[in-house]
Amino acid sequence: MSILNVLYGEPQEEALEVDLKLLIQKGDLGLLEEFVNHIQELQIMDERIQRKVEKLEQQCQKEAKEFAKKVQELQKSNQVAFQHFQELDEHISYVATKVCHLGDQLEGVNTPRQRAVEAQKLMKYFNEFLDGELKSDVFTNSEKSFVKDQLEECRKSDAEQYLKNLYDLYTRTLNCMIGQMKHILAAEQKKTDFKPEDENNVLVQYTNACVKVCAYVRKQVEKIKNSMDGKNVDTVLMELGVRFHRLIYEHLQQYSYSCMGGMLAICDVAEYRKCAKDFKIPMVLHLFDTLHALCNLLVVAPDNLKQVCSGEQLANLDKNILHSFVQLRADYRSARLARHFS
Repeated sequence: MSILNVLYGEPQEEALEVDLKLLIQKGDLGLLEEFVNHIQELQIMDERIQRKVEKLEQQCQKEAKEFAKKVQELQKSNQVAFQHFQELDEHISYVATKVCHLGDQLEGVNTPRQRAVEAQKLMKYFNEFLDGELKSDVFTNSEKSFVKDQLEECRKSDAEQYLKNLYDLYTRTLNCMIGQMKHILAAEQKKTDFKPEDENNVLVQYTNACVKVCAYVRKQVEKIKNSMDGKNVDTVLMELGVRFHRLIYEHLQQYSYSCMGGMLAICDVAEYRKCAKDFKIPMVLHLFDTLHALCNLLVVAPDNLKQVCSGEQLANLDKNILHSFVQLRADYRSARLARHFS
């Protein structure tokens, strides 16, 4: 068995020595010589295989370098082709512009003076229309009043389109802000924030997610105030504040709260409420005041739960809303808190 191990490349030096000694002792020198020859042949074959492997590795490395070089050349060719395409596109646009301009010139070549007079009159009427003092007969003459109607219709249409574009931009901007807040909360808020393993070793005043969201909101409020004025500021901040409140409300509904976790949630909402004060929108502040009162349901003693629910800030809320917050408590089942809402 030890001879087979040697033939298959397993290191059995001690066994080999024993076998050789046995062979010598028995006097079977022919078998020993044949065995040694086989070993030498195997070593020669191993060296040949090693050399072939080295050649294959060198060939693979060479082909890999050539392939990488070809890829770089293709990338360069692609860049050059793309640049040529851009230049061609610019030339086509330039020629198209020239053709359009030439067409306009050819269209009015027969009556250039008349066109100039008409353009001057149109500019005069337009300036008069913008100033608001409509004295020209084109506005006062009933037979020509259709011009005035057309101008007013155009102005109304332009104003509506402008407002629509502005509203779309404003909506997309708010969606981006709320999306960024969602991303921060999802990345930073952990379930153990509101249900810590060690209730007696909670050292933070509010969670890291709350700190980052508040910092982001304050920056956005400042940008809105600096880039807008008048009622536009209040309108945008009102919408942002309502969405901000809805986001935090729905975010808090995703967790279960121990007693200490509930206290931390109250601290977070208090910090969010400070942000809401920067909006200077009474309705937004009222929403966060109510949310802060709802969070008190997470820590109030079970015997006082009914009294807190009938308090000034929560009395007007739907019973299902109050119940949904109480259900977030870790002791909801053990303390049988459902009986207060049956």
